Amino acid sequence: MFHGPGYQGIKKLIAVGEKGITGIIEGDTGKGSLLDNAGQLFGLWLQLTLTKDRIAFPVKIQEITFYEDFRDQKGSFECTCVLTELNDEFATADFVMKRNNKIWAIISGWQNRRLEIDDALWSVSMSPLNNRLSEEIAPGVFMFHNAYNRVVSWDFILKRYFNQDEKKHHNSLLPNKRKEWMISRVAVKDAVRNLLNKTKKEAYFPIAFEIRSDEFRKPYPHGDMTDGIHISIAHKGTDAVGIAQYDRPVGIDIERIEPRSEGFNELVFSEEEQLLLADKDMAEWATRFWVAKEAYGKCLGKGLQGNPKAYTIQEIRGEELRINDIFIKTIKHKNYIIGWTQ
Repeated sequence: MFHGPGYQGIKKLIAVGEKGITGIIEGDTGKGSLLDNAGQLFGLWLQLTLTKDRIAFPVKIQEITFYEDFRDQKGSFECTCVLTELNDEFATADFVMKRNNKIWAIISGWQNRRLEIDDALWSVSMSPLNNRLSEEIAPGVFMFHNAYNRVVSWDFILKRYFNQDEKKHHNSLLPNKRKEWMISRVAVKDAVRNLLNKTKKEAYFPIAFEIRSDEFRKPYPHGDMTDGIHISIAHKGTDAVGIAQYDRPVGIDIERIEPRSEGFNELVFSEEEQLLLADKDMAEWATRFWVAKEAYGKCLGKGLQGNPKAYTIQEIRGEELRINDIFIKTIKHKNYIIGWTQ
């Protein structure tokens, strides 16, 4: 349980069933800790018995009836939580609290709002130090998918991945830009944490360092442990990718595989590049070429600067494309092409 010592009052579990749980709880130094621990007991039952969306936070109580002085909260209490309603969004229960075999209080209509919890978010909620939300789709390349619809789920991620300054920046963004900002930074924070784990054999919380941007909008990690690390991020729709490496710049990009017009090809690709594309699946390989140019531009810290022909694909080697002396690795992942500099 993530609660501090003033709220760690679940002392014993007596029974766990299909419709509820009974345990021994105590109040401690925290204000309202006895009531909080009753709610924790119900939350524990949800975690133990549900197969999805197992984390839930209290949002409402319908009624509390006290049968003894509510100010006297000393001693141990037997608390039984009985489920009364369960749907995709809420879990509701009634609690009976007894002290010395006498009913002390009955809580009716205790309601928890369920978070959208998949395996990744569940693992992060249990141990954010050793787990991550992003998927490593290639060595050192991390992808995070916008898999959550509820505001409370994003608040949960915001609190575990971002420090106070980052939260302030997030809140200053337009609402339609906030998820885009979050998914890209979750991906690259996981890439940085993975790199640190592999090279230093040390695990870091995602909140331990920031992702900032320089005057050219190029992102960089900020924290004592991130010296010498270069990063790159890219997003498309509901997905983002991130990469991190030591001592040299890196660039990454992601694009959907889709047909592009002849006009697009003529605008973006040189005659030499169009010859390289001639015997290829045009939708897939035109996307690979475009991704390679974007990744190369990010590696330089300049982007395309409105002139995609400034960077020319000179060689195809399997799924790798060469621009000058840099090879860009490209992969097909679902309906995307993802590319990054080697």
